[in-house]
Amino acid sequence: MSPAEPLRVGVLSLARPTFDVPFAEQVCADAWKLME
Repeated sequence: MSPAEPLRVGVLSLARPTFDVPFAEQVCADAWKLME
């Protein structure tokens, strides 16, 4: 997976019409873990 991939996934999740904060926070947390 390229370094940009988790970020792109996070952005797509945030752009979902049914915005759901706990899910978005989980995606962000997972993306940070992948980038560390």
